[in-house]
Amino acid sequence: MSLSAYTESVSKPMMDNIQNMHVEVGDTVIINCWVEMASNIKFNMNWIYPSTKELRAVIAELTRGTTTDALPAYPPPSLKHFQKQGASYNRINTENRIFESNTTHKNVNVGNLKQIQYKYERNLTIHNATHRDEGDYTCRIVDHNGNTNNVSHYMKVYDINTTYNDLVYKGNTTARVYAGNISTWVVNIIAHPKPQITWYDQYQNEIRPSENIEIITSEKETVLKIKNVEIEDTGNYSLKSENNNGTKWKNFTLIVLDKPLVQLIDDNAYFNQGERYTIRCKVAGYPKPKVSWFIRYCRIPHECENADTIEINQVSID
Repeated sequence: MSLSAYTESVSKPMMDNIQNMHVEVGDTVIINCWVEMASNIKFNMNWIYPSTKELRAVIAELTRGTTTDALPAYPPPSLKHFQKQGASYNRINTENRIFESNTTHKNVNVGNLKQIQYKYERNLTIHNATHRDEGDYTCRIVDHNGNTNNVSHYMKVYDINTTYNDLVYKGNTTARVYAGNISTWVVNIIAHPKPQITWYDQYQNEIRPSENIEIITSEKETVLKIKNVEIEDTGNYSLKSENNNGTKWKNFTLIVLDKPLVQLIDDNAYFNQGERYTIRCKVAGYPKPKVSWFIRYCRIPHECENADTIEINQVSID
């Protein structure tokens, strides 16, 4: 005699994210659903998908007015009874294109757990996909106490050789980051066929991974991470996605918050008396810094510390 545990809820199943799949008419699609459960819990794992909903609607019609709400959610009632009576049900898919695997399991115990834990899986295979297969796919769990849980994703079916290219970023494209911190942009890629992804820095140069720059690109997203940002990292960055459908751009702005950075470009220590010189200075900062020039009149360098400081008013700022 085996005893089943009392449960007040049941684990939520997981499934392949078919929203990220590119499915075309004629393709074969395999969708996996899985859940981890203690061995003393009995449950049913089933799929609900567009064809099962259509099947329930047709059976309701064949039962002369029975509403679909009066029929079980899953599995759908059998058509064998109507077939024996010669009823017409050619509106539904009878080509045996869609198959559910048996529920399989394997031990996933980690450590010295008293309760055995299993990972259960059930696959759904769709052969020769059609537009009628487009819709919500739900993997549903019902345990021995009647507790239910499910996960759903929408699957879109495209025409053959459909191409598209888009970049989606959910957030503010302008990032304000304090110096020394990390700036990260995560952009979703919605494209087929697989695009060429390129990041460009504030000087329009292609960004390549380095000690402080990390680029991670998968089929569905790309990540640019700039570590230990400095004031000079401030500027406009771009992301390009390119495939047969064309080129898509997404622009970003990085503003690094820090005290102004001042650098003399021409820092000669000696000048000839009577000649004209241009001294240039590079300043970077946010918010925009106020720039002022000063001079100390002194003939001997080590005496300049005690010399008076005079502001120079006639300067040019680019």
